[in-house]
Amino acid sequence: MRMLRLRSQTIQHMDSQEKIPAFGESATAAALAKRPSITGLIDLDVEQDPSWRPLFVNDVEGEVPDVGEGSGAVEQEPSKNKGKEKSHLYADGLSGANVQAPPILGDNLPEGLPCAYQIIAGRDARKCPQYDYSNLYNGLPVPELWNDKGDTLVYLCPKNKTTPQGPSFLVDSLTLQSTSDYWGTAFSPVWQGGFEIDKSTYPTANFALFFAADRPDGRNEETDPLALLRHYVTMRNVFACMFDSFCVGLIEEDSPLLSDLVDRMLMYFDGSEDSLGVRLSGFIRKSGLWDVSNDPIKAVDLLHLAATYEMKDLYLEAFAHSVGMWPQVLDSKAHEVLPDPIIALLASHHKKLADTIGVFSQIMKGFSLKELWAFSSPATKLPSAVRKGYESMRTFLYKYYTSLFQEWPPKDLTTRPVLLGIYSDFCALYRLLVDRQYTSAEACACYASLVKYVQALHYIDRTICNRDISIPYGIPILPGYFAQAINESASIRRPEIYRVDMEEKLKPEELDRVFENMYSAPHIQNSESETAKSITTAFIEFEKSLMRGKTVKGVAETRKGIWLWIYAILDIMAELSVETGVVFKDDVEYLLCADTTDVFDWDGKRGKEDIQQSAGSGDTAVDRRDLEGNNAQPGAQPPPVVRSSTTTRPRVTRAEMSYPWALAKTPGWCIGARERGG
Repeated sequence: MRMLRLRSQTIQHMDSQEKIPAFGESATAAALAKRPSITGLIDLDVEQDPSWRPLFVNDVEGEVPDVGEGSGAVEQEPSKNKGKEKSHLYADGLSGANVQAPPILGDNLPEGLPCAYQIIAGRDARKCPQYDYSNLYNGLPVPELWNDKGDTLVYLCPKNKTTPQGPSFLVDSLTLQSTSDYWGTAFSPVWQGGFEIDKSTYPTANFALFFAADRPDGRNEETDPLALLRHYVTMRNVFACMFDSFCVGLIEEDSPLLSDLVDRMLMYFDGSEDSLGVRLSGFIRKSGLWDVSNDPIKAVDLLHLAATYEMKDLYLEAFAHSVGMWPQVLDSKAHEVLPDPIIALLASHHKKLADTIGVFSQIMKGFSLKELWAFSSPATKLPSAVRKGYESMRTFLYKYYTSLFQEWPPKDLTTRPVLLGIYSDFCALYRLLVDRQYTSAEACACYASLVKYVQALHYIDRTICNRDISIPYGIPILPGYFAQAINESASIRRPEIYRVDMEEKLKPEELDRVFENMYSAPHIQNSESETAKSITTAFIEFEKSLMRGKTVKGVAETRKGIWLWIYAILDIMAELSVETGVVFKDDVEYLLCADTTDVFDWDGKRGKEDIQQSAGSGDTAVDRRDLEGNNAQPGAQPPPVVRSSTTTRPRVTRAEMSYPWALAKTPGWCIGARERGG
């Protein structure tokens, strides 16, 4: 069954009235292909060292063109099925630095047969050792499965063939007979009769086994070269599984490698189903057969096998890939072999994933959070300077990403590399601006003027993300705030006390001193190179230009508006960024963030993940109710400080596995949080 391959579309340059410095190709490659991993961002001591040239100086007041609902929408395209390239990478030639030269095959081979390679987990065919199947095809000894002390000859042809080819394998009969009833029968006198072993050529051999290719019409022998080659490779892999050797794959489209192997193993292990699951699971892991990335047919085959024999880890890997490739699975009709409950699970998880991607793409295409400024939103009650900061950040993001991608929105916005690249950018901004010492509830306990702002952040959680939890450290560093000490015994001070005169208009030199304390990560030094760009260095230049001539209060209010965007994008993308339990991710363009909790559905019952953890430190459900129920004006008593919660949730949500929560759990996150003073 041949999959439809989706061709990548050429990215067209978008006309723009604004003159924005264009990034070079190397910069785009660095931004997309060489981004630091999200996991790496958790290490607070590791700093990026990007080089850059100023992108934003004084031009920060431009407007982002509004994108209508029916214009410029990003449609989620089915992912480019690059995984098929794993099976026909040599179709267009074997050139390239990382491509090994094909082995010299024997002369007695039909023309047009595909190449073969040793399967290695996590590598595509071009980076795997290529396999010479000349001996296998021509009935000669295969070195890796030829034991000079073995007593069983294995032929891959009919026993009664007029001119039988020679044996391919020489193995130990005791190993075979110990695996299942099938092999015990195979060594019976009835099966062994009718063939005389050449003891002069094979002195140790006492038995002979024959495995002929399935007859296409039930009577005549198979003569098609490709069908014979597939048979030889499948049988070689069966014996490789039993005798601890490597697995071989053919470079062809829609290779039935895994399904053929499983069918044969089910046949030869009849009567030992329990040991078959263990043996197959080990072989699939070791040989790399569980790398099903970009191959919907192979993913479904592995999912079916893992469900049949309750191979949990293999099931999770195949499930995540099958959800990401669900449109391709449906096109190939590969899902028809699966039980209805598993099909229903895959379909529902893909729909949930598609809905989340839809929300993300709709917001990103025009950098618009319309729900945030709805009449019922607490954000509408914030000072106008907050809205201006929000609009300025919207402009910054539009300019930055238009310059990076050459157009906005890019056609591949919802592919995994681009999506996670954008998420990495916002993780870096979060790390740069977040106040590491105070949860939102603690900040509101000292400053009642922050209550409405934190309510606006929680409105994003509840209305836009349909989520009942909030980022644990949800406020940015705000100049002038937090002059009051927070500790277990201190009473709430009133009125609000600030470190500086909030109405003081900052001179340029004073603004520089303020900026020294406005970032939680050390300032990133400029590099001589002008090709590599970093959103953090571009953002710092943008923000410094934006804050010129403002009062301390104006700087703080503007920072709040900027933070609304960072908080919202991290919140929206939280679950899209979590790829728990997925091993093979390289060169994958579809998303691998499907929720695999409670997806086991074998034997008519679902297994439950035993994840029972207490709610983490930070903003809890109690914090939210306190904030949402507090409509007091500045000067009124704010909600009490909530330092910990005895409330436990049955399991950690997927959002809580994303970057802000993971970062908050790193060592040293809150050093000095209880000792900070005025």
